[in-house]
Amino acid sequence: MKERAQTAEKLVWRIEDVKAAIGISSATTIGTWVKERNFPAPKKLGHHLAWKPEEVVAWVDAEMSKPFVRSFSPKLGK
Repeated sequence: MKERAQTAEKLVWRIEDVKAAIGISSATTIGTWVKERNFPAPKKLGHHLAWKPEEVVAWVDAEMSKPFVRSFSPKLGK
């Protein structure tokens, strides 16, 4: 049974794995992105939320392919 649990952990990512993978520290940010439909929605596994790693990686790839647009705030330039 323990082998099966270890295999299942490799198939899904919990919030800590997702935060580490995309390089942010706030679970709240991910929750906001999910609500705004700007990030893959997690699946509920028992009492836990989990993401498919390939969905998160696909999101990162899509974000990285977008052109970088630097916003400029005149107030910050002073």
